[in-house]
Amino acid sequence: MKRIENLFLLFCMIAGAFLLQGKNVNAEEFKPNVIGTLSKAGDSVKVENASESSKKYIKYVSSTDELMYVYTDAESEDPMIRVYDKNGNLVDRYDNVDVKNEYLNDNLNNSEIFIKLKKGEVYYFATFLYDAENMIEYNVNLVKAPYKPDVDVHVYDKEKDPDVGYGIDDSFKGLKYNKNKYTLTMENANVPYYFDIYCYTKNILSDGLVEIKVLGENTVTLDYISFISSNVSIVFTGNGTLNFKTKTDDNYNTYNIISVGNKNQKTVLRVDGATLNTNVWTSRSSFITDRFVMDSGKIIYSGDSNNSIIAADFMCINGGEINTVDGKSWEENFSSKYFEMNGGIIRTSMTSRKGGKYENKMSVSYRTAIYGSEYVRINGGSIFINYLEPKVDS
Repeated sequence: MKRIENLFLLFCMIAGAFLLQGKNVNAEEFKPNVIGTLSKAGDSVKVENASESSKKYIKYVSSTDELMYVYTDAESEDPMIRVYDKNGNLVDRYDNVDVKNEYLNDNLNNSEIFIKLKKGEVYYFATFLYDAENMIEYNVNLVKAPYKPDVDVHVYDKEKDPDVGYGIDDSFKGLKYNKNKYTLTMENANVPYYFDIYCYTKNILSDGLVEIKVLGENTVTLDYISFISSNVSIVFTGNGTLNFKTKTDDNYNTYNIISVGNKNQKTVLRVDGATLNTNVWTSRSSFITDRFVMDSGKIIYSGDSNNSIIAADFMCINGGEINTVDGKSWEENFSSKYFEMNGGIIRTSMTSRKGGKYENKMSVSYRTAIYGSEYVRINGGSIFINYLEPKVDS
């Protein structure tokens, strides 16, 4: 009978996580009036009478994994581009540029976007002019990128000088960085470093501009700073494993394991291969980014997070496996504004916690497994939640 009661309670908790913690929004509700499509180099869509109250939508379908470039060619006005995902969620917005280049003819009143997306990804661009009194025609154009964004990877060696960053050369065993292809390869590396990935170029829409290719068995020793801090989107690939640990085992914590964020543009942390394995205690959310996407590979988390295990505004699970059964968090395990699952596997636990700093010390509460403040949408995949009963004092 006890087991049945537990299963019923588990069902109620799952229902609360999926339905009561956010609105259940159907994908069909977003049906923009599309005036054209951009897909390959040379495509162009003419825009007429586009004001903020009557913005025009252009569909973007990525037909290549190459770096592409979208720009507007209005000569004297100030066109805006807002980017929405396939569900109608605002991803980012692009306005005046501050980089002169051959396509904009040194006209800083236009908009530009460098785009590097996984082939087949779909977005919608809403474009309009701010000045509704002076409507002019202009074009939104797609070409191959006229030049490459500038991205550096700096390595900080905690054992030598933690305040000095170095470029990666042959002295870093098991590490290689190809700046032209934005690829950091880790192969059987024992890494006492942390990495700062910094992009100097603005206006980048990407689900993984920098690729981190993981091969073989790799060990990362964390200190109080994240293993990777990046202001540009990254993607993990490869069939190897990253094992995270700390220098000391007792009561040692780091800020985050991976932090991908930029105050000026939205960023993505995508996992499409590789295994990330960690039992590290973090003082903040273990993985934090604007958009988190899981396509393949595996995340194994058995650590203890002071916040959420994964925190992102947008969270999309398409494949792979996330296993946090042996992990703990003081907030929601997976915390987002929009949560969508189309495939893959999530295995997690709902763990009881005694009262925190501002709570009754004798109280026992459960955190939410999956949280979406706007919606939680389950289209496919499998979710297994292990309900852990609270300990009862004798």
